[in-house]
Amino acid sequence: MLPGDYLKQILDAPVSRTVLDNGLTVVFQQTQGPKVASAQLWVKTGSIHEGARLGCGLSHALEHMVFKRAGGRDAAEISRAMQSVGGLLNAYTTFDRTVYHADLPVEGLSTGLGILADLAFRPEFTQADWGLERSVILRELSMTQDDPDDRRGRLLMESVFRKHPYRHPVIGHLPLFESLTFEDLWQYHAQRYAPNNAILVLTGSLPLSAALKQIQRAFGKIRMGAITPAPVEEEPPQLSLRTGRVYDDVHLTRGGAAYAVPGLGHPHAPALAALASLAGVGMSSVLWQALRQKKGWVHDIEASLWSPGNRGLLGISYSCEAARRAKVETAIRELLENFSEKDIHEAALAKIVRTAQMGEINARRSASTLASRLGTAEVTIGDIGFSREYFKRLANLTPTDVLAAAQTHLTGRNLSLVSVEPRSAARATRAQKTSARGLPAFSQITLPNGVRLLLQPQTGYPKIHFKTASLGGSLFEANGLYGATALGATLLARDTRTRTAAEIATHAESLGIYFSEYAGTNSFGLAAECLPCDLDATVRLLGEALTESAFLPQTFALERKGQLDDLHGRDDEITEFGRYRLRADFFKEHPYAMENLGAPADLRGLTAEKVHAHMTRLLCAKNLVVAVSGDFHPAQLVKKLRPWLNRLPAKKFSLPRKAFAGPQPSSRTIKMPFEQALLMDAYPDCGVRGKNFMAFELLDEIVGGLSSRLYRRVREDNALAYFIGSERVLGLDTGMFVFFAGTAPEHISHVQSEISAEIARLRDGAFEEGELDRCKARLKAGRRMALQTPASRTGNASLNALYGQDPNDWQTYDARIEALTADQVASAARRSFCTKNRVALIVQPR
Repeated sequence: MLPGDYLKQILDAPVSRTVLDNGLTVVFQQTQGPKVASAQLWVKTGSIHEGARLGCGLSHALEHMVFKRAGGRDAAEISRAMQSVGGLLNAYTTFDRTVYHADLPVEGLSTGLGILADLAFRPEFTQADWGLERSVILRELSMTQDDPDDRRGRLLMESVFRKHPYRHPVIGHLPLFESLTFEDLWQYHAQRYAPNNAILVLTGSLPLSAALKQIQRAFGKIRMGAITPAPVEEEPPQLSLRTGRVYDDVHLTRGGAAYAVPGLGHPHAPALAALASLAGVGMSSVLWQALRQKKGWVHDIEASLWSPGNRGLLGISYSCEAARRAKVETAIRELLENFSEKDIHEAALAKIVRTAQMGEINARRSASTLASRLGTAEVTIGDIGFSREYFKRLANLTPTDVLAAAQTHLTGRNLSLVSVEPRSAARATRAQKTSARGLPAFSQITLPNGVRLLLQPQTGYPKIHFKTASLGGSLFEANGLYGATALGATLLARDTRTRTAAEIATHAESLGIYFSEYAGTNSFGLAAECLPCDLDATVRLLGEALTESAFLPQTFALERKGQLDDLHGRDDEITEFGRYRLRADFFKEHPYAMENLGAPADLRGLTAEKVHAHMTRLLCAKNLVVAVSGDFHPAQLVKKLRPWLNRLPAKKFSLPRKAFAGPQPSSRTIKMPFEQALLMDAYPDCGVRGKNFMAFELLDEIVGGLSSRLYRRVREDNALAYFIGSERVLGLDTGMFVFFAGTAPEHISHVQSEISAEIARLRDGAFEEGELDRCKARLKAGRRMALQTPASRTGNASLNALYGQDPNDWQTYDARIEALTADQVASAARRSFCTKNRVALIVQPR
């Protein structure tokens, strides 16, 4: 016998359909084997039926609430009653139904049916119950915002459905859910929950007569109800391509494509299912072979058919580097909209039919899965024998049938393309395309006094970006001066000898010139960006800031207060609080123990004169790099900059010799008035000039990425932490590599054990298959995306030159990342991530 023959036997098994006097439809099929049963109550109401409260998640909220109290039992008693007969009880809500299901031994069926009847038709939940469960659902809503795959799905539904309620997520929109009231729940229950709006599907090892007797006992006395109609607005035909983009804090682009197609009842439904399989189910599929195996453009790609009723979607989901998204979308269209008979081989079609038959057989292997199939046929299609006809049509498909369906339904006019992309990709979509030659390298000019100019002329995008960089920060701040570099950098961009800070701001803003300062662990500087027509004004802004800053007492007092306020504000946010406390524990007496904002006591003791003197020592020609990228002529630009830069003194400048011997192992707990807990484990890093910099770069990606193993285990699989990952604090020749997690206090030890296990895995080099390749791909993509903006290019080049490295290191970045071996990465982890180097901090609620 063939799979189709076995399936026919299964589908031909008798199924009874009975309607009780109160309107409850009962679908029953007797099974053979163990004495078990599955009872599923399908209430024909879901998120598309919420009427005036559409988009609130009312159906889902009510499903949660009925488990609180029903039929004279509270939640604990309901659970105990099911446990006493060995049953499992649960529920789910989707667009068109809410299903309450119980799997249990046949001898406990009477108890299970009674509980299902109580849950659906005799709930007794209270206002207090709603207050508690509302908080649970709010957390569930928040979790959906953290999942880029979930955001992609929502975006796709919003793009495809402009009128139909499918455009709303089943769980609801957060602002609309927050408007739900206790009265809304009861009103909705009264309008939509009645036996004449429900289907009871029962499968199990018992005869029909015994089943009906128990069903009548549990449900027979429940009265028929007047069901309030819930009109579902029809979706007008799609007439053209639709797109939707979201830019978020993700590393990889998650893309989706969906063709609007008919639902399961349409004659083309089997051919569309075959098309979905041909396109993207399995590693032999068209999309996987073309875009994953041959081109390597995607990390994963798959297709599926979603067809709940009279409409559906043939959807494709994939992930890729952001720079490849447009190419992937084009390729998907070319592959699917140009199907020909040569793409639909008889053998491939036979495999699809056999796989579908096997899947259907597997879907009916237990009482529970069988009940689900029967419920889908009755509720979604309205025909309990639908599967027999569907698989008959599927088995008779020809390549011509499949091709006709493709040519009819896979067209650009009914296609929607969406993506959730890294924030950097938003800038890429606005940027002009670079020339065919790609980016030119930065050329370097050293002025007679020692100022280094890095120039990267790039036409095609009418902007010019300037970045100055000078060594500074805590390494150069003796006791009493901590915070002086950050404050001094701020004052550079304020008053000059000829203009006040307000006049400078007004002038820059009137021209649309971006002008600001920055200060970090090792450096400080100024940044400016302008249109080419405003080049003269921008050069003057920078020149005055570098050579004519006034350090006025009143501006000094104002900016010092702002920096002190920022310092005090660190204690208000748990991660900021933990960062500066951990840094102090790790570096102890070394200047890097102090972050760039400094210490409150030092700031209060500073004067405008002290800060001016400090900045005069730092701001000399041999400690200044000026990088420029954009639409300019190099000779003309140098001619404009030279008069200002020549004013800087050509004095000697040297780096303080303050070596860090390494951390002393320690562990401590601090109690603060926070709701959550924070774990931080720190180990030595090599710093920006260290030979293992790239290995630590890869380790950071392995641990800190949203698709990392640690994130999956702690955040996604076990919901133990609100956030988890890694970060680096980088000095010039040393640094701190931090594992961190935000969690509930009761999960601290569990999360700590997961971090310890991850560290052991890194030390052992036990990387998952393809893990290093995926992380390398994300790093290379991130660097490439950053190169799109002149601001990022000048920042990278200026700091590299300042630290004695190649300003054009971006040209070799991919090769250096690719050259890293698993042994090198594990070796870096072994040397750093060991107990003798560990500095741990836990912040707990009081």
